Amino acid sequence: MTVVMVMAIVMIVSLMLMTTTRVGTMNVLMPMRMPAFPIRIPAVSMVVPCIPASPVATGFAHFWTIGGITVDFRHWWLPRAICGLVNTLKPLQGQGRVEERSMKIGELAKIAHCTTETIRFYEKERLLPEAERTEANYRSYTAKHVERLRFIRNCRALDMTHDEIRALLRLTDAPANGCGGMHTLVEEHIAHVDTRIEELHQLKAQLTTLRDQCHGEHPVEDCGIVHGLTDMDVAVPRPRHTHLG
Repeated sequence: MTVVMVMAIVMIVSLMLMTTTRVGTMNVLMPMRMPAFPIRIPAVSMVVPCIPASPVATGFAHFWTIGGITVDFRHWWLPRAICGLVNTLKPLQGQGRVEERSMKIGELAKIAHCTTETIRFYEKERLLPEAERTEANYRSYTAKHVERLRFIRNCRALDMTHDEIRALLRLTDAPANGCGGMHTLVEEHIAHVDTRIEELHQLKAQLTTLRDQCHGEHPVEDCGIVHGLTDMDVAVPRPRHTHLG
């Protein structure tokens, strides 16, 4: 009976020692494992064998006492078992491909996580091909519109301008060509991002100087921030490398 109790305790504790490891692009939940460990009970010493594998540190007390039985956890190893998978990689917009079928603008907006106004705007800007019309004069979109819209939305999430997106789309419309143009466009966008970062650093420095002119202890008429905003010589702002839409 004592051995049965000990084995039951071992199984329970093994479930409590679940840990997470990384396999490819997924987080995999795995229990730890051991080749052997001593279990000490009053006047009895025994060894329970387990399957050997790679070590994992337990990270808590070496000895546990459960129901009068003391178990040594200094060298815990447990059989490997995959207990669950969690995909940690998600696209910026959407989840996978959509089956080839027609859909209305509302369904397209739902799939692409945007508004119908955004879709109409991209059509007007000629980033998204205009949809065909049904006999009832409804717009009819396809899976190609979904992929194109996701592409545009992901570019926007990376703060690309409409002109940059238009250039990328022209390249994707010629799939047989090399991808050197794609690489060049992204490199140029990175340079624009670096420029914007420098502008933001300068902006922060200006705001910090302005903030330091006031400590919140004077009437507004004597506020250093008010005087600073009134007197400071601000250069004409350059066009920011970002467009919302």
